[in-house]
Amino acid sequence: MTSTTTPARRPRRPALRGLRGASAAVVLSLAATGCALGPTSAAAPAAEGNAAQAHAAPTALPAAGDLTSSCTRPSPGGGPAALLAVELTAQGDQLVIAFTLEQTVRDELVVRLTAGPGTAVAGDEQPALVVTATVRGSVPVALRITTSTGSGSARAPEDHLHVMGNQVHVGVPRSLLVTVGDQWHWSATATSGTTRARCPAAAGSGDRGSAVVVG
Repeated sequence: MTSTTTPARRPRRPALRGLRGASAAVVLSLAATGCALGPTSAAAPAAEGNAAQAHAAPTALPAAGDLTSSCTRPSPGGGPAALLAVELTAQGDQLVIAFTLEQTVRDELVVRLTAGPGTAVAGDEQPALVVTATVRGSVPVALRITTSTGSGSARAPEDHLHVMGNQVHVGVPRSLLVTVGDQWHWSATATSGTTRARCPAAAGSGDRGSAVVVG
């Protein structure tokens, strides 16, 4: 496992007090982000609006935040899914996940953040938090948040996704981090068609060979 980057200052998060407390926090967070809750809720349908709507989403990456973490060593490879970097920045009650790709986003692209508690990545680990966003060119298509207690899809993904050139920004409630605790690890992927990239690059053939450690 390789680890990089720690936060500039540890974020203030509510203490995890068992499954019920975590479930309540996740429910409130998903409700705040406009998500429909349920273990089998479907992804939001594609929006057919003006592509320029994507640029109005409030997901600009803060210049500074009380939580910053980044990955700059993605897996090699070309194509529309090739990554340059992935950054996490939390400021106030918002967490912004910024994916920077090698190419301008023109086709359907799925980006995903996977996070779990602790500093070690177990072979049989079940992620505590998964944020999955789908865009088609500059148009947001879907945003889905999955935790150990359920999942939800954004009713208006354009409110939470922002595509600009070769960057995709995803804005979610910072309170979702209650699911991973004070010390945690994460990795990210980008998929477009048959091409796929991961950050950090996996140490082996599996997806869980490496992660960025926070805390």
